[in-house]
Amino acid sequence: VKRIVYASSYVYGIPDYLPIDERHKTNPHNPYGMSKLIGEMLSIGYFNDYGIVPVTFRPFNIFGPGQAENFLIPSIMKQILNADKIVVNDLSPKRDFIYIDDVIDAYICSIFYYKNDKPAVFNIGYGKSYSVVEIIRKIQKIAGTNKAVVEEGVKRKNEILDCVADITKIKEQFNWMPKYSFEKGLKQTFLSYKNDV
Repeated sequence: VKRIVYASSYVYGIPDYLPIDERHKTNPHNPYGMSKLIGEMLSIGYFNDYGIVPVTFRPFNIFGPGQAENFLIPSIMKQILNADKIVVNDLSPKRDFIYIDDVIDAYICSIFYYKNDKPAVFNIGYGKSYSVVEIIRKIQKIAGTNKAVVEEGVKRKNEILDCVADITKIKEQFNWMPKYSFEKGLKQTFLSYKNDV
């Protein structure tokens, strides 16, 4: 094995600046993010000891058909399809969402087109963030509904108010670009959940 592709995650914590590039300090705020950062360190260890080159991807918020219902977008879609109102904890946090097909495309690019012999880290995102309330409006527009929205006022500990990926590096080195707009990805995802009901 000459090269591995490591699936990391958002490991930046509360950002010092936006958009967030790969040089931003890492500060994961939960055990999951910490485990991903430890994995990054281990992959560097394999490079140092065995010469196996790690290509590390840090995807921001992946979404698409088949995602578990405890994630934000599937939860909203399920409520739009099955409930008389939409209940969320907090309407204000903003996230950078990237459609699953675009993430897969980035992995394919890393396998066939990346020839560097040094470890490298790449953000995967869309480059724009959307708040929970904006997401609800977009999905309701797709669904043709206008259900009441209830915010329970639950604030998560260490909540990140906004995060946007700087994807300049992966664009330049992989010639990769997201093909799915957020709206197009939402439509594909909603159709999938609707067909499963």
